Amino acid sequence: MNKYKFPIILIVISFVLTPLQGALADYLPPRGAATIETGSWKTDFGSQSAINTAQSTVKWSKNSVTLNKESGSNNYMSNGVLWTNEISFNQDILNVTLDGTFDRPAGTTILGFVTFENSVREYPLNPFDWGDPYQPDGRVRKMRLRIFLASENPLLTPVIRELRVRVELEDRSDAGPTNRDNTRVSDLKKLRDIIKNYYKDFVIYPAVSISNDNRENKDYQWKLLKDVLDSASLTWRKSYTNGFFTQPKVTSNDFKYGYLTGDSGGYYIMWVRLEDINSKHFAEADSWKSSLLGVNCIPPIYCLCSKGIPGQTEIISKTFETNKNKANKIKGTIFARIKNDPKVWFVLNNRRFWIRDPQILDKLNATSKDVVINSSISKVPLFKFIRAKDDKKVYLITSSGFKRYMPDIKVINFYGRTTEIVTLPNDILNVIPDNCLIRAKGDTKVYFLDQKIIRWVTSPEVIKKLGFTTSDIVNVDARELKYYTEASPIF
Repeated sequence: MNKYKFPIILIVISFVLTPLQGALADYLPPRGAATIETGSWKTDFGSQSAINTAQSTVKWSKNSVTLNKESGSNNYMSNGVLWTNEISFNQDILNVTLDGTFDRPAGTTILGFVTFENSVREYPLNPFDWGDPYQPDGRVRKMRLRIFLASENPLLTPVIRELRVRVELEDRSDAGPTNRDNTRVSDLKKLRDIIKNYYKDFVIYPAVSISNDNRENKDYQWKLLKDVLDSASLTWRKSYTNGFFTQPKVTSNDFKYGYLTGDSGGYYIMWVRLEDINSKHFAEADSWKSSLLGVNCIPPIYCLCSKGIPGQTEIISKTFETNKNKANKIKGTIFARIKNDPKVWFVLNNRRFWIRDPQILDKLNATSKDVVINSSISKVPLFKFIRAKDDKKVYLITSSGFKRYMPDIKVINFYGRTTEIVTLPNDILNVIPDNCLIRAKGDTKVYFLDQKIIRWVTSPEVIKKLGFTTSDIVNVDARELKYYTEASPIF
């Protein structure tokens, strides 16, 4: 038995338009508009939901349709028909392509027919000829398929394993452009709410900064944005993707959504093209009407952006935010240094880490007067792993005084053992700076780490621009990098 995977193409045949079809065709906008969306439908016959069982005369089972067998015999009937239930779309059908997967032994036949809306007229499909998708006349949103199976040999049957429909869609009513523009603006405002929620926790926007080569690739921008939101959700066990939506399945890049930020996420712009250059949405107060990150926001381009206008240089702050509620002194805490060495060490439970920023003392309600001289401080072992009380998240403390979240127990094992995890008060853990710059041991490529996203920092100048120095770079086990998602480089 020969097996084929084929496209079943609907063949256009000439017919007389009904008066209603002719009237509809008169005022429809020209086909091929850039706002066309793609849709699909398929069934593998795993359930009967797609089949009109009252009209069908074939045998269906999980993942296949065949001819029925004659009563009391192993011979197949000479023919049978499969009717689908109604297939509906929420916009007007511009064209239809039917394909599928089937087996067709020699001497067997598969033919297809389609009806639209409530019409009883059928239009034939030839599953063995290649051709253009079928374009129905008039505005239609519903269709049904009738697939005819036949065999000249009673011992053989054709087998249909899957039917698939591909369509191009567009709301072709007079209100269609306005409805689509309203949806586009509504979507951007939903996205604005999503990234505002992210900003509340991280004081930056989800960073998507890409090279000029990918500036027009909105699908790529959207993927990077989703990666950042997914990483934050996974790391902090809070949904930052609630309400997030996929790019519209339109055939034109202009009508897809764009999203870009400054290198460090200090500001953003999101935009989309509207169909109506005089749309009411351009008069809204929050419609950005200027140029930012190479996007020229004049009608028909509709933009939303962050309230703050970016300055000449955007900086990722590596210092710590002021904590209005300073931590109380922790019992058993020691701040110590070796004579003639400016390094101050935090000591608790016979473990220590380097206080690399004087603000940490302030946040722990301590001053330089609380720092004691202790020549034996170097003999106190370093903290290796820490976590806050009642929290399962484990952090590695680097020798340079940073903390880095360990995304997996296997990563912990790269650096030590779980028995080395020490529980610290939240106030202490919160003031230890995060390890933002990492590179694999033996490599020169530096990455900016944000939750579980890494982005290549392309030059020393960019490191300086982001507010860091080379002393902030921490060498890591190369295997750890595999646990992060790599997003766009920072230029």
